[in-house]
Amino acid sequence: MKENPDVEVLKNTIRRLRMEMEELKSVKSATTGIGNDSAFLTNHGEHDNKAENTALKLENEGLKEKIKKLEEGTAVSILRRFKCLSK
Repeated sequence: MKENPDVEVLKNTIRRLRMEMEELKSVKSATTGIGNDSAFLTNHGEHDNKAENTALKLENEGLKEKIKKLEEGTAVSILRRFKCLSK
C-alpha cells in the first residue's frame, strides 16, 4: 500500500466496497428471505463473518482517517502555494 495514496482513489475504493457490500446484502436477503439479522447469523455459525466485518470496519476507519489527513494536507499545501498560510 502506498505511503500517501491519492485521496480520490481511496474515496472511489470505499465507494466501490460499499456498493459491493450492499449488493451482497441484497443477494443474501433475496436468497434467505432474511435481511441484516445478526441473531440469525450468529445462530447459524457465521461467526467468521462477524470477525471479518469488525476487521473491515477497523480498516475502513483507518482509511477514513488517512483521507481526512490527506485532505487537510492538500488544503494546507494549496493555501501555502497561494501564500495564504505561512510555513
